[in-house]
Amino acid sequence: RNLLVQGVLGTGTKDSPDEGAHKKKKKGAFAGVFVPTCENMWGVLIFLRFYFVAGQAGIMHSLIAVFLSFCAAFCTTSSMSAIVSSGGIVSKGGPYYMISRALGPVVGASVGVMYFLAITLLAVLETLGAVECLLMAAPSLDFGWATKSVYGSVTLVMLVSFVWGGINFVTKLGIFFVFIVFYTLFSYYFGLLTTPDTPLMDPLDNPWVTGLSWEMFKQNWGPHYDDQTSFGVVLSVFFPCFTGILSGANRADILRDPPKNIKEGTFGAIIFSFFMYSSFFILWGMVADYRYLQGFIYQDEACPGGQGCGQGRRLAGGIMGAHIVEEIVWNPFPHSAHIGIIISSLSQALQCLIVAPKLLQAIANDRILSLLTPLAPLSKSGEPVRALLGTYVIAGLLVLIGDVNAVAPLLTMCFLVAYAFMNFSCFVLTWLKSTGFRPKGVHKKRFRFWYMGTGLLGFAVCLSIMFIVNPIWAGVALLASLSLYMYINYKLESHEWGSAMDGIRFQLALHSLIQLEDSQHQTVNWRPNILILYRIHLSEELKGIKHHEILNFYSQLRKGNGFCVVACVLEGKRDEHSLHKAKIEKGVIQNIMKEEAIQGFAEVVVAPSWSEGTNYIIQLTGIGGIVPNTVLMDWPVGWREKIKRAQEFV
Repeated sequence: RNLLVQGVLGTGTKDSPDEGAHKKKKKGAFAGVFVPTCENMWGVLIFLRFYFVAGQAGIMHSLIAVFLSFCAAFCTTSSMSAIVSSGGIVSKGGPYYMISRALGPVVGASVGVMYFLAITLLAVLETLGAVECLLMAAPSLDFGWATKSVYGSVTLVMLVSFVWGGINFVTKLGIFFVFIVFYTLFSYYFGLLTTPDTPLMDPLDNPWVTGLSWEMFKQNWGPHYDDQTSFGVVLSVFFPCFTGILSGANRADILRDPPKNIKEGTFGAIIFSFFMYSSFFILWGMVADYRYLQGFIYQDEACPGGQGCGQGRRLAGGIMGAHIVEEIVWNPFPHSAHIGIIISSLSQALQCLIVAPKLLQAIANDRILSLLTPLAPLSKSGEPVRALLGTYVIAGLLVLIGDVNAVAPLLTMCFLVAYAFMNFSCFVLTWLKSTGFRPKGVHKKRFRFWYMGTGLLGFAVCLSIMFIVNPIWAGVALLASLSLYMYINYKLESHEWGSAMDGIRFQLALHSLIQLEDSQHQTVNWRPNILILYRIHLSEELKGIKHHEILNFYSQLRKGNGFCVVACVLEGKRDEHSLHKAKIEKGVIQNIMKEEAIQGFAEVVVAPSWSEGTNYIIQLTGIGGIVPNTVLMDWPVGWREKIKRAQEFV
């Protein structure tokens, strides 16, 4: 198939030496998809929020949160892989192009904007996480309630300047960043497996930290939510750990075999991450009491309230949670874990600040939203500098929130909207049997069932997670997407790549027509379906002289709730000139129907004579059960003198 497409498009020539060298540089599933996807998923929340989730939700609810998020990611990956492997225009340009070329420009732009906001929010989240970890390591830098907002704004300016000054250099640092992420994860694993034997932990001073213990596992199995926390809260905090699954689609142009590499690399990344996240929650639940993980400080039995009473409550993962990282996580040298967390967070923020402007520029370049059109041009070096500036403005406002816990739910909502419509896209295209959607095995029943099942399940899971996290924010996110959809639909002219929504209408109309074929003969369902044989006076219509009497008469019959076909006969030979004139007359009739507020269809038939043309119209007009049962035509003027006209009428 690829050879056929290349031959038709004229791209089947042999590669030049430069192209061959370029192909050699392309990557496979592991280096091109698996590693960057894992790097994008393994962010600051693993290091600064997992013990909070384990302490509040317990091991059981934590694993449920992991499983729900994994289901959403798994189904979305399946849908994305199907769209990528389908060939054609929907397979290029990243996730925005997939959605816009599949479901049409209106849905594509609406979801694309939400996906852009999600990536921008992820950059903000990682930036604030880096600031939070910095304040853990150096509490003296804290100067008040606006500390995180100020430091976050300064850090964001530095990151944007870094991206603007050298995107290629940032990309080359990928191996270094991956090494730092893996080192930090190793520090956490090693610390959890060896605690309380870490240098700063004395089990005699804090019996809440026991190390790996079956008794502690049973104690922390169930949830221990406080008044401010629920399952929705911990789910919103955890779900961003599965928000990097579209990284493979963002890098499709550097892959040797994008459909195969994206599928294998992304599935491998989310399955590996599923087991890694689960192991983290199990380990956190086995090494320490839930009160310690929630942020209570242990005191001996002499304190008021008995042994282990809480004092100095801290926000888990916040500045006051610094000693958890210091006491349990392995630190071969002072603040090594803090340094690893900061670098890991900033690396992911940099990656987001590279992807987000490219996505914004792609949306602007499609000329769908006039507000974004000024961001479409690229710099002389081919970089989206204007889009980067626009991204910074939005991120700069969002970073003023200054709280990771407040940013996480917003991030979750935006990503879930994009994931939901990605799954909906796959389900709809498979159900419609779209000719432009042809993933592997789509013509076989089991594969069609798989694509439709995972698409529909993923759509339902994403919506469910949204409402579990926060019904109000879920409603706001969906309302915002719907409002944006309606605005774009109102403003947008048709684009060449079409819309699957038209396919939905076609399928519904087709099934309805088949079902209506017998029911129209029943008395209770009878309606006047009228065929109007209309004689248009084109030259007089163009001069403003109207002959709409028969249409005015029909307007009195519209309460029957039937349908109307206004048909005209153009007498002459069926040549190119006549067909062109018939097209013009059809447009004029449609304008007349709009002017007279008549809903229906217009047709113009080219025939040698009026009587022969009307016979064609009467016999062939309609489809299935929707056929005219009433003919409306002018009474012939001067029929006594013009016998032929009277005969044609009869």
